[in-house]
Amino acid sequence: VLDVDTLSQARAELGRSSAKLTKASLGPSQGAGDVRSCDGDGDHARDEPRVVLDLLEEAVIYKPKGWEVEPTAGCAHKQLSDFVQQTMPENVMNSDATNSYGFLHRLDVVTSGLVLRAKNY
Repeated sequence: VLDVDTLSQARAELGRSSAKLTKASLGPSQGAGDVRSCDGDGDHARDEPRVVLDLLEEAVIYKPKGWEVEPTAGCAHKQLSDFVQQTMPENVMNSDATNSYGFLHRLDVVTSGLVLRAKNY
């Protein structure tokens, strides 16, 4: 459970980060109907995931288009679970497939956005 100050800080940072990511990800030729294939073609091929907010108990990760949150099917070479294993190697959730590697929700491969991840049980 987050205390009020941490929750307030997290909400503010998520709002700022979301606005920046949305603005940066929409180019002049992109709209709501723009869908890119999973093979890394197009403008998003160079877009990489990143940790947006790293708190004691959870983290917010930016997931680019073309990346899967966890290994289920599709682009096996672009897994957000692999990214967090490399970025947060000491994290206990990295090897816990039963608990979705700590991810609290998923986004479609063709969707970019913020994903919340638990860092412990």
